[in-house]
Amino acid sequence: MNEQVAHSQKYPRIFSPIWVSIGEMEEYWSPECLYDHSAAFAQNILDALRAFHSEPSSSIDLMKFFSWPSDREMDHAVKQKIRAARLSVCAVGETAYAVVDLETTAELTDEEWDVFTRQLEYQYQDGWGAEFEVTDIPIGQNRMILARLCREELIYCYTEEQLKERQDPAWQTEQTMQ
Repeated sequence: MNEQVAHSQKYPRIFSPIWVSIGEMEEYWSPECLYDHSAAFAQNILDALRAFHSEPSSSIDLMKFFSWPSDREMDHAVKQKIRAARLSVCAVGETAYAVVDLETTAELTDEEWDVFTRQLEYQYQDGWGAEFEVTDIPIGQNRMILARLCREELIYCYTEEQLKERQDPAWQTEQTMQ
């Protein structure tokens, strides 16, 4: 196992549920909110993200958007340690998720991890994600969707199977009782 792989496995994958609204393709349309019932549109959303970011590859590197202007040293440290933050989309259960996988060169401190995830949430909600949210995504049959990232807290899991376990109502009940 090379050093890059070893470092990247130290960090969980970062999942963000994608909420969608669906409607007829018209100049003015009134969308029906499907909330997190978005799994059926995972590929459409991924294709739209690639087009939005002008990235023909299978994932988008979000490090090109990373900026922490209030602390230039922290900005530099995070950029030195995170080689890439690859964005993709997966479907787990009825929900599509934006997924970020990190490629690192060194271990992040807790503060660097916190700064990176806060910046990621900001980008999803107020940065490029806010612009993407109003992008019409065609899904065929004269219909389209709008997709919203990070409407809930980010979820940290190492595998999609762990994420699926978290969707189980029994797991959720167990967590609220602890």
